[in-house]
Amino acid sequence: MGNQTKEFDENKMSLALMDYYENLPSASHPKTEFLMELARRCQVAVSTTRFWVKYGILPKNPEHLKVIEEMTGITVEEFTKQ
Repeated sequence: MGNQTKEFDENKMSLALMDYYENLPSASHPKTEFLMELARRCQVAVSTTRFWVKYGILPKNPEHLKVIEEMTGITVEEFTKQ
């Protein structure tokens, strides 16, 4: 009988730990979230948006430039100055 009680207590404890973990707030990663949202809106891979941001390579599609402008407030003219 003692083993069954111990096993039951361990299961309760692991469920409580799982519940605790599931209720923790999600971590915020603003840079990653920005790249993911940009990729979603432009319908490109996240690696593509990372390339634009990290290496300063502008997208060739003017619609993508418009999306970047909408999301950041940086105008297309400011992009092309650099």
